Amino acid sequence: MTEQGAVAPAGRYGRDTPVSRRTWVVTSVVAGVLVVAVLAWIMTGMQRDVVRWQDHGFRVEPDRVVVTFEVTKDPGATVECRLLALNQAAAEVGFRTVTVGPASTSVVRLTETLATAELAVTGTVETCVVVGDA
Repeated sequence: MTEQGAVAPAGRYGRDTPVSRRTWVVTSVVAGVLVVAVLAWIMTGMQRDVVRWQDHGFRVEPDRVVVTFEVTKDPGATVECRLLALNQAAAEVGFRTVTVGPASTSVVRLTETLATAELAVTGTVETCVVVGDA
């Protein structure tokens, strides 16, 4: 227990003088700039490897499926897409990996043929991933 009027030792509970308004503003601005810089760096890294694909159609033949699709990617990137042929029970009856190299545009439209082990009912792009940059 302390006596009334007792004073705590100097420096024991932090600063005795308040932070100036100017120091607070400068610190806040510097912190804000750092946050924006870190977010921009993270977003740039995420955007670099973005690849999207869209099926545009397929044609089933007795021993193969012809799949037409578009890949959207960085023009300098190389992408591998895995195409699937599925039967009526949704079982995989054929697949093919297609490499899409650097191009002059970011959207590349392709038509590829997949051999099938039995009659398929559909052909589709399962996935596309970036495997290299030019």
